[in-house]
Amino acid sequence: MSVKKTESSSTRNAIIVIITIVLYFVLSNLPTPQGLTIEGQKSIALMICALIVWITEVIPMGPASLLFAVLMVIIKTATPPQMAANFMPLTTFFCISCFIIGQALLDTGLGNRIVVLLLKASKNRPKRMLLLSMCVTSLISLVIANLALSAMMVPLMLKIFQENNMKPKESNFAKSMLIGIPIAISIGGAGTPAGALPNYQALALASEISGTPITFLDWVKWGIPFAVIMTPIAYFAIVAIFKPEVKELVSINMDAQVKELGKLKYKEISFMVIFALLILSWFVTDIPMPVSAIIACGIFFLPKIEILNAEGFKKAINWNIIMLICGSTALALTIFQTGAAKWLAESVLSPFKEMNPLILIAVAVLLTIYMHLLVPVNPSLVAILIPVIAIFAPTAGIPVAALVLPVAYAINAAFLLPLDPVFAVTYASGYYTMKDLPKAGVPLSIVWTIVMVIIMAIVL
Repeated sequence: MSVKKTESSSTRNAIIVIITIVLYFVLSNLPTPQGLTIEGQKSIALMICALIVWITEVIPMGPASLLFAVLMVIIKTATPPQMAANFMPLTTFFCISCFIIGQALLDTGLGNRIVVLLLKASKNRPKRMLLLSMCVTSLISLVIANLALSAMMVPLMLKIFQENNMKPKESNFAKSMLIGIPIAISIGGAGTPAGALPNYQALALASEISGTPITFLDWVKWGIPFAVIMTPIAYFAIVAIFKPEVKELVSINMDAQVKELGKLKYKEISFMVIFALLILSWFVTDIPMPVSAIIACGIFFLPKIEILNAEGFKKAINWNIIMLICGSTALALTIFQTGAAKWLAESVLSPFKEMNPLILIAVAVLLTIYMHLLVPVNPSLVAILIPVIAIFAPTAGIPVAALVLPVAYAINAAFLLPLDPVFAVTYASGYYTMKDLPKAGVPLSIVWTIVMVIIMAIVL
């Protein structure tokens, strides 16, 4: 049976590859629209093909990203030096540092300490546990890459469900926790460039393409207020939609676990000091974020500190995601450099130029959230939207940051289907169904848009 399934899957993948190749030649050989260069047409066609391959995963994301980067040279939309520079920008170093920082949090035991203390503070009250879990994970996700945080929470949550005999797909409390926590992580992850891997990709891409620097401070002055407002709103929505079926959980004695944790260990204190200095550097120095982040990661490996070792480094890096970010960024920059992004902005978005800025922001945010249904891979969504939005904003009379950042924040709102890794981790537990997530995701996407527009109304 498994052999037949493998053969069927292989045949399906081969068909998709052939269709994708044919599609590229069809799109690149259509009459070139006025205002678009042949190189621009080819770069758009290649991006469409890359999206098909990434979404269907007919080739693993990492190798596929390398392949599409090389193809830009073959089809002559970029020279080899341009391709190399576009594929490995500073963004890559920041993404690598995010993975390392997340691993350091786990390896020191600090992450586990936070979760255990959180559970103890809930005093076995379901709603209180949900509120504390969402607030704390939202707060931590401001500065820690989302996936590591989601993965850290699930095992402890499952233990609670099992001790309380909560059945998969039936327990509302389990649903509220496993849906509420990744939603809170996504909200907090939008708050700073360090909160999610695609954030800095969006920030760097918009800055390079528009020629208008968008700083760490630009991001957080709107992102953090948004996260602070949106997190409690999300909690009340989750509680209303998935009302816990129990008023008190079976007594979970956390005292023994707290006692086992003991006092803060040397490595935990070292991590907190290094990380605090890193955050401070982002606010008060001109050192580029990726540079300071890599320096901080280097300190983790120093003798007498040794928060991480070679094994920890190997465990930390998800090269598939890194290569995906590199590949999607390279394709996005090529679309910009060939003039295709400008053409898209002028031809597709020109009817929206006269629209009220706040309505335009609302439309852009909602469009971005619902684009996840077509393009569930966040780095790819950054590559599609950010170049076009960055070019379009000045033509609509809106500051680049005022339109780019709401879109960049909304790229984190992948809570319509459990396809984003942050949700995939909790969905894999089997405690909620594919239909459960939209029950919270659809209304929260509307609330997300309203809150974002209110914040931007104060700015504009």
